[in-house]
Amino acid sequence: GVTYTDTTPFPGVAALLPCVGAALIIATGDAAGNPAGQLLAHPVMTFLGRISYSLYLIHWPILVFAGAYWIGGIDLAGRVGLMLVSVILAYLSWRFVENPVRRFSSSAHSRAVGSLFSAKHTGRQHGRSTPPPSPA
Repeated sequence: GVTYTDTTPFPGVAALLPCVGAALIIATGDAAGNPAGQLLAHPVMTFLGRISYSLYLIHWPILVFAGAYWIGGIDLAGRVGLMLVSVILAYLSWRFVENPVRRFSSSAHSRAVGSLFSAKHTGRQHGRSTPPPSPA
């Protein structure tokens, strides 16, 4: 078997196995009847995939601060509770921060491209490559 210990150089060659394994699971995920694809298509998994960036950002500070607070270590129930809190906060961050910013950014980009096209188009109507000067 393959084992990773504290002395395993990572990242490095040791990272190839999990990376190639993940790539193979993703590549075969759409195959009909594939257990990995069925698992990844489960609503819980797609939910976690949607909030994964927020979850990535939020869970570390929660775990680090909790670890600093509980000197004797965190038992299993405490860790499960912390992960549930992380998932809830990640969902709220995804819903009320990520999505609005993404929508605003996308619409602002569309307006900017539209304005640029419109200005360029207006200039060409008047035989110029730039828009006509505004009256002063």
